[in-house]
Amino acid sequence: NGAIPNKRPFLNSKKSFHVRNATRSDPTLSSVLDYTLSGWPEAIDLETIKPYFNKRNEVTTEDGCVLWEIRVIIPKVLRDQVLNEFHVGHPGIVRMKSLARLHVWWPGIDEDIARVIDSCSKCQIARNRPPKLRPAYYLKKQLIRKNYKNKELPDAAQANRCIFLNFIHKC
Repeated sequence: NGAIPNKRPFLNSKKSFHVRNATRSDPTLSSVLDYTLSGWPEAIDLETIKPYFNKRNEVTTEDGCVLWEIRVIIPKVLRDQVLNEFHVGHPGIVRMKSLARLHVWWPGIDEDIARVIDSCSKCQIARNRPPKLRPAYYLKKQLIRKNYKNKELPDAAQANRCIFLNFIHKC
């Protein structure tokens, strides 16, 4: 149909509207937006602007939103909402940071994600519980069942000799 695919799936039209309006009303991001559009000064004294100033060569705008590279810079008022979006399903700190880094950024995002995970009881329970592993013999038996289907299963000694793992085959 000739439509250009959205390179920033996080920035759909509904979210773009909210981010754009919040950016305009955020004192820091509205200044960053102005600097990005009209040019940055040689130096910045404001501590709130310095994290953006340090990335000024990679900061752009799109539809009234400020971006760092391909990530949408989220205004303060929307950060908790965005964190909650990435926390759905309790992905854990590593996965949540990974997801967030693909789509959004703001100064201190890693610390904010850690705060969300640390304050979530479900994430804490999952963090302290090692993953459940099945005994190796059970896994071998399952593989053999799959390979032998309706045939008679070999005994355990034979099973140990006939397990081959294919790491090269593309799924």
